[in-house]
Amino acid sequence: MWRKWNSGVILGWTPSADDLVELSVSGGDGEARFAGRAMAGAKFLRNNAALKVEKYNLTEHLSKLRGYYNSTGHVMNNYSLRRPPMMKMSSEVGSIVYGTRLSVEWQKDGTHITSPAKSASQGAV
Repeated sequence: MWRKWNSGVILGWTPSADDLVELSVSGGDGEARFAGRAMAGAKFLRNNAALKVEKYNLTEHLSKLRGYYNSTGHVMNNYSLRRPPMMKMSSEVGSIVYGTRLSVEWQKDGTHITSPAKSASQGAV
């Protein structure tokens, strides 16, 4: 048995021909009963939010700034999707990741250089 759902939405705004602001939000969850394994996946929770800001034609430079947030929750157990055994077992694993990304692109005479900078942080739930 396997069940899963995902949903998301992206909203964009272009205040000018050289600007883009985009917000995306998504989420999902599911469950799975694995044959041959002692525990089943009772929860596969996932949430995401991202903000993207792009500015074009700043002279010869192109810059992009992007922020994001992801969280996951994963529960494995041997009782919620099966006949409960005498000894119940459960394991819960989750994490949160967030960060930013800034990149500048420079173009001149056929030469194209991209300089990204990325910052991310991850922690357990």
